[in-house]
Amino acid sequence: MGEDTIVAPNTQMKIDLKSRVKDTFPLKANYRDPFEGTTEKPVVAIVDPSMQQMQQQPVKLPPPPPRPHQWPKVKYYGIVQKNTSKKPLCIVNIDDMLFNLREGDYILDGYMIKTVYRDSVVIQYKKQKRCFKK
Repeated sequence: MGEDTIVAPNTQMKIDLKSRVKDTFPLKANYRDPFEGTTEKPVVAIVDPSMQQMQQQPVKLPPPPPRPHQWPKVKYYGIVQKNTSKKPLCIVNIDDMLFNLREGDYILDGYMIKTVYRDSVVIQYKKQKRCFKK
């Protein structure tokens, strides 16, 4: 047995690898477009060498802007105050939890009751303030 020949195990036939014929061929997609009725012409792209260098360099994108703080759902019910008390007690529903709070009280990860009025309450989170009305 030589280097360039293969012998089939059950037969005595020899196959020569050098004289093998290629059975592949290129496909040409030059058929008519059924919707437009025209044949597609090949597109030749002309590439500028300077453009190739620009395409190879990775582009650094700026970081996405920080998302604004998502305030919880707040509903203000009103105040309760004794005649002798200086600070009124406000009733506030925050994320479906009912709280009885006074000015200066902190709740839920840094939310502070800044000011209490008869018809509204001002709540502060970090440096943001929001007014919630009845």
